Amino acid sequence: MNREEHPAEAVLREINRRRVGRVALAYLAVAFAVLEGAAAFLPSLDAPDWAFRAVLGAVTMGFPLATVLAWDFDITARGIVRTPEEPEGPVEELPVHRWALFVGFWVLVGLALRMMT
Repeated sequence: MNREEHPAEAVLREINRRRVGRVALAYLAVAFAVLEGAAAFLPSLDAPDWAFRAVLGAVTMGFPLATVLAWDFDITARGIVRTPEEPEGPVEELPVHRWALFVGFWVLVGLALRMMT
């Protein structure tokens, strides 16, 4: 049975092929550990009150960067290489554009900076 693929299915297939979901989950796990460590150790180091907010802001701003880099690059035995395009014919343009990722990144940066003040 040959049916036309829904655009959402195409996006999810491409996210899975480029391993963006794995990178996002790994980033969130490491970010959680870093934030827990910062919450535990910064007060004992007599760090200023804004130090935890700075760590939170850095972790928040790093997430979109990590996912965009995961979209474009793969880590292989040969090193870091660009993710190849699908070899089977022209690739349909996905509804997620780079400018939307850029705007989303700066929205998160603004929210992080607002939380720090």
